[in-house]
Amino acid sequence: MATSRTTLPLWFLVHLFLFSSSSSASVISLPSDSDKASVALYYESLCPYSANFIINYLTKLFEDDLISIVDLRLL
Repeated sequence: MATSRTTLPLWFLVHLFLFSSSSSASVISLPSDSDKASVALYYESLCPYSANFIINYLTKLFEDDLISIVDLRLL
């Protein structure tokens, strides 16, 4: 059971990367006129894996004050 807990976030990040890399280049980019990294997160509102990622990992952007350098869009 511990193995599935550790591989679940990794699976979600790989899945997220594959979706973002197959999309247009404007999804994750660093605009030249901005000092912030632009990040868009595509998620399914009823998906437990999406909810887990947002609750357990995305909140660290706010806890570590990284949100000040990230332009975050939740789609």
